[in-house]
Amino acid sequence: MTLETKAYIDAAVTLLAEGKCDVPVPIVGDSMRPFLCEGDTVYLNLPPEKLRVGDIALYKRPGERYTLHRVAKILSEGYEMLGDSQITREPVKTKIYAVATSAKIKGRTFSEKSLKWRFYKTVWLKAAPLRPAIARIRAFVKGA
Repeated sequence: MTLETKAYIDAAVTLLAEGKCDVPVPIVGDSMRPFLCEGDTVYLNLPPEKLRVGDIALYKRPGERYTLHRVAKILSEGYEMLGDSQITREPVKTKIYAVATSAKIKGRTFSEKSLKWRFYKTVWLKAAPLRPAIARIRAFVKGA
């Protein structure tokens, strides 16, 4: 049986509120590419009192749609969030439900301390304005 994404994440958020840790949630969509792709899994935990730039946080957009993006900037009231495949930051003032603390990517497990995780948390986040050019170069190289 397959659950609808919202129902699945509602259940994960409930488990976190009950004290569970490392709740697995499969990735749906491509807004966190190239770090996280559809079919990968993130492991969620309750958020710390203060998020840091680069943290991957779960929040709800208007219309009750859950979204998992990085904290790009900390504001006085909320955050600016950014998916790894995006260039436009989204201001968020809603509750942060969880943070990703590890992920299974193509069968390999990565933690926040891994080199790959730290690369996307720092270098890739700062390179957001260059992402369209990087995507064109990658497409060109793959097509060559």
